Amino acid sequence: MGQQISEHCYCNESFLKLCAPEDPNKEDQNTWQAPSVPGYPLPTLSERGAVAEVQNSMQNVAMMSIQGASFELTDEERAFIAAPPASNSPMTGLPPPSPSGGSPPPAAPSARSGTSPTRRDVTPDDILSNLEGSEEVLYGDAFSMFPGGRNGVVGLDSAAMRDFICTNSAISMQDIDMELLKIVSPEEGMTRDAFLHMLREFPVPEGESISHFLGLSADGESLAADECRTGLLLFAQQKLSSNFSEERWDCILNTVMWDAGMRVSMDQWLSYCKSIGRIVRVLRYAQVQKLALGSGGRRNGVAGGA
Repeated sequence: MGQQISEHCYCNESFLKLCAPEDPNKEDQNTWQAPSVPGYPLPTLSERGAVAEVQNSMQNVAMMSIQGASFELTDEERAFIAAPPASNSPMTGLPPPSPSGGSPPPAAPSARSGTSPTRRDVTPDDILSNLEGSEEVLYGDAFSMFPGGRNGVVGLDSAAMRDFICTNSAISMQDIDMELLKIVSPEEGMTRDAFLHMLREFPVPEGESISHFLGLSADGESLAADECRTGLLLFAQQKLSSNFSEERWDCILNTVMWDAGMRVSMDQWLSYCKSIGRIVRVLRYAQVQKLALGSGGRRNGVAGGA
């Protein structure tokens, strides 16, 4: 069996490369052998109807290819061809796996109502990386403990406030009244910002800083950077009565002299002395507060940091 064609075969010229009779009028003399039907189950038609449908579709395609006409599939044909095979897999209906391939992170526990987060302790690293912020936290907490501090204003006659300033700065008891009156008035009282300003402005005695520089400098104008580093360490240990580990001192000096060149002027020296004084004082005060809280005693007042 098979198609009967003439000597000249036009298979390669047809649309689907199928052998076709040279004369369409002789089609009834030829026979058509339908291809085998796929063995997968069809969702809507019976097996017999599917075979007939495939045969009709193939015959229509062959006829249109012979005539050289373009064709489009009908909606029913598209639905028939595109229908997927039925699936009985137990995975049917489950969502696709996550692209990451892992499980989602656990949800963060919700905060209990009525509780406030506790402020973590200020560490030495915090002081070196954010000196002003650490001063605001530690010294600001001390200011709130003075009489009237929680309301934002402390009287200039407050003994606790005056003692704290003298203990944690270079201001002496003989000079505190004069220094207080330079920045605030007795009627206004001491504010938190003014309190912080005094502690930041007078960490070391300026006169002694100048004298120490003149003792190190050969010309009285500058000194080498390595001499400045050694001089700052000696000045801080002598004038601030500080005793840290060698590693801690290296971190302090690196922080203070981050912008130093080959030579250091007197103005730079004075700025370095003030910075190292602030760092050492707030470090020392943080140590005292940590020891006081670790001993289990309650703070009814504010202890000095010297």
